[in-house]
Amino acid sequence: MLVVIVLDYYVFFSYNSYFYLLAALLLAAVLFFGSPIHGTKGWFNIWGLGLQPVELVKFILIVFLARYFAGVYLPSNIVKHLIVTGAGTLLFISLVLFQPDLGSALILLAIWLMMIMLVGLPKKHLLIVVGSFMVVA
Repeated sequence: MLVVIVLDYYVFFSYNSYFYLLAALLLAAVLFFGSPIHGTKGWFNIWGLGLQPVELVKFILIVFLARYFAGVYLPSNIVKHLIVTGAGTLLFISLVLFQPDLGSALILLAIWLMMIMLVGLPKKHLLIVVGSFMVVA
């Protein structure tokens, strides 16, 4: 958090794609090089310290979604924006579920749902999205 406080937030917006790629690589790397703790292979053990990449991914997902929605006009093509942001979020969720860590995956899903609610998704479309998740579940 100290790094986040010290850095200018425009850095996160400017290098958004690189942070997204870094997050995906960290989640993939933890599957191969991570240390299993309580049946979940979601931690890096670095010099005796545990690092869980999904905690960093939560922040990066918020920045990714904020940057995306800041650059689009939502009413123009709602379905396209839901698919793009949903696919970007689904990549993270899939990699987290391979660990397996259902709790963190649900938090990532909740972040996406909250972000699409905050950008002003019409209630009709929001009900369709939530209904779709209920059917899939």
